[in-house]
Amino acid sequence: MRYKVYMAEVIHPDAEKKLRDFADVVDNFDHIEELDGILLRAHHLNRDQISRAKKCKVIARHGVGMDILDVAACKEFGIPIVYTPGANTFSVAEFAFTMALTLMRNVYTTEYIQKTKGFAELGPVSMRGNEMRGKTVGIVGASGRIGTTLAGMFKGAFGCDILGYAPHTPAEKLADKGIEKVETVEELVERSDVVSINCPLTPATEKLFNAEMFTHFKPGAILVNTARGAIVDEDALYEALASGKLRACGSDVFVDEKNSFGSPLNKLDNFIGFPHVAANTWESMYNMAMWAVEGLIDVLEGREPKYLYKY
Repeated sequence: MRYKVYMAEVIHPDAEKKLRDFADVVDNFDHIEELDGILLRAHHLNRDQISRAKKCKVIARHGVGMDILDVAACKEFGIPIVYTPGANTFSVAEFAFTMALTLMRNVYTTEYIQKTKGFAELGPVSMRGNEMRGKTVGIVGASGRIGTTLAGMFKGAFGCDILGYAPHTPAEKLADKGIEKVETVEELVERSDVVSINCPLTPATEKLFNAEMFTHFKPGAILVNTARGAIVDEDALYEALASGKLRACGSDVFVDEKNSFGSPLNKLDNFIGFPHVAANTWESMYNMAMWAVEGLIDVLEGREPKYLYKY
């Protein structure tokens, strides 16, 4: 008898073939009680669905964020979760790095004006930017794979000073990565020329960047977000950008990602937004899909998976 596994989203074709060779794949929850495994990329899974998945032995997360499923329910009903930490580390870190450079040098705005109406002079003063060399970069979530990789990029390429907020990580461990630990996010933003959000979305981080937090930002600072949209209060972000409290922001994520095109933020010249593409490289997509499928197969076959989520 073959296993029955749910998968309704596009994943790397090599990983999809591996899964279909192993199990019968369905794209709906019409008979969720018959499923042996569930593979999720962006679709959400709630408590009611988990409680009805009586036969389910494993949930595989194509990625690392656990905000798309009810982890507490998985624990309650004894369903292990496999995930893919590290699979998209370089892709996401590169994208955060790119957004920061783009905003620091006014690349996007300059290119847009050049294409749409041009400039009256060479080297227009209105588009003059700043060097990244020697700047201070603050990373919220500095102890994670993406945060530490990003720190290495800024430090290695431009000799930046790196500040890190990671409340549960010893200062000595961060120092080994060339990161100075700060005790509060407020201190981090007060001292940073560039602030990068690389922490998970939790009750503690939801709307962490609110109107009050934006009052602490250093004049001329840049914010980049490749984590989750809800970590930022978008109304407060709009006000900070429109008023000039914040020089610029680049974000790969929105609170309402399905309707991100209609966000008022897109109307601002000092905001660049993207449809959750930081991890969208062939390398990253292969790793996430293959690791998720391999983890799911390992659990169903009674083997220890490489990456088992700790509740």
